[in-house]
Amino acid sequence: MREGSLMEQYIMLVTIEAYPDKADLVCSELSKIVELTRNEEGCLQYDLHVDSICPSTFVFYEIWQSKEHWKMHDTSEHIKKLRIATKNAISNTKVKILKLV
Repeated sequence: MREGSLMEQYIMLVTIEAYPDKADLVCSELSKIVELTRNEEGCLQYDLHVDSICPSTFVFYEIWQSKEHWKMHDTSEHIKKLRIATKNAISNTKVKILKLV
């Protein structure tokens, strides 16, 4: 059973679109943060996917114990480094906050 109540959990779907010529760089940089993030307090699930049709599109499926835990993640050093490393490589980012039905 996951920690925290289902009402408190913060569930996100984050889609990152890299410029096609920068997809390998973005993939490499995103992959670097997966284990670091999974070890963060409050991280219940953190999975990185790549679109099977458009290989320059990446999707994170994230479940956090609370929004506050996600906020701590969003200001972590590895996220700051990721933003610097991919600054000119990402064309668009979409974030969806989900609720369990």
